[in-house]
Amino acid sequence: MDVSGFDDMNSVPFEMNDTINRLEMATLAPEDGISADNLTENLDRGWFYPSGYGEFAGGGGTIYSDVYINGTYYGGWGSGQALAIDGQEWGMWTNMQYGGYYKQDGGGNFIPPTPSNDWIMALTDTSAYSDPKVWAVAGNLGGAVGGEWSDRRISGDVAGAWVSINDALTGVLGGQVAGTFDPRGATWEMVAIGGIVETDRFLQMVNGGTPSAADAAVLNALNIPYAEVGRTDLVTTTPDPGFTASAVTMYDTTFFSYSTGAKPRIFASGDVVGTNPSGSPGWTVGLSSSGGTANVTADFTMQQYSGGTWSGTVYGNGSVGGVPLDPAGFEGGAAGLVTPNSAPPIGSRHSGNIDFHGTAAGVVNPPKP
Repeated sequence: MDVSGFDDMNSVPFEMNDTINRLEMATLAPEDGISADNLTENLDRGWFYPSGYGEFAGGGGTIYSDVYINGTYYGGWGSGQALAIDGQEWGMWTNMQYGGYYKQDGGGNFIPPTPSNDWIMALTDTSAYSDPKVWAVAGNLGGAVGGEWSDRRISGDVAGAWVSINDALTGVLGGQVAGTFDPRGATWEMVAIGGIVETDRFLQMVNGGTPSAADAAVLNALNIPYAEVGRTDLVTTTPDPGFTASAVTMYDTTFFSYSTGAKPRIFASGDVVGTNPSGSPGWTVGLSSSGGTANVTADFTMQQYSGGTWSGTVYGNGSVGGVPLDPAGFEGGAAGLVTPNSAPPIGSRHSGNIDFHGTAAGVVNPPKP
């Protein structure tokens, strides 16, 4: 992304230049009922307000935006929007974010930070008033953009995941971030833009590690990681004492990076099934790996279960491809349809009746400060 900008301690003007690239995701037929005249009436919009933390490699300092770190609040703000055409499995997103950065010595004293191009930041919004819920990681992730934090310029890759409670869907996202920083006040501002793809569509495009040339070109253009670095089935091994009949299995939970052997950035499962005979939310089960090339454990919490849909959260850690994850582990969400005592959907690896099914997606977090 070509960025030119300047900043001022008081007014903080911000100017950007870039090129808009056209990327064809689908061809709509006349029977779809969507045209240039009614496009805006057929857009599904969602808003999110992320906050988060990050770091510069080599102990260069901590990056923050609207977040508590070790009990202390550090300011900032973020606002994003997701857009998709009704009935389509893809869309776009954009976000504006600002915050600051600092560095402390071993005694907790603030000292001058030393920013570097090797930076990373986690940005998340799982609040009740936002839809979609978003988990994202930005910075020097090894994608198409790389990383820059020098000469008052910021750039980086963005990889992430989302859950729409309203639509009972999950998906992944990719893109790029660009911005400026003020070394005098140790503040920064960024804008980001990219594409979103529903989990099922994303996994179809990945095609078990052998995407078509056309699908690989789209994923590369969207800057979504799709190189598989680990896979496992996550099965319930620790039931909730109050809901002993409730369980969930996340088949083929797959971790993806920007290149083979690199750190995983996102994960996804297109085959999440479970039992919940009580029909209640609010239970948590422990999940463990069963086979595959990832060895992880996770907690799954059923957050919402009503109106024919469900949604939950997933938090875990372990090793992927034989390499331990950072202590912050991975996190994300799951969602889908409630189907009491029914056969699993076509294509599921599960045998036996289930009460709900859907998909899951999330991110692998950087270390927390």
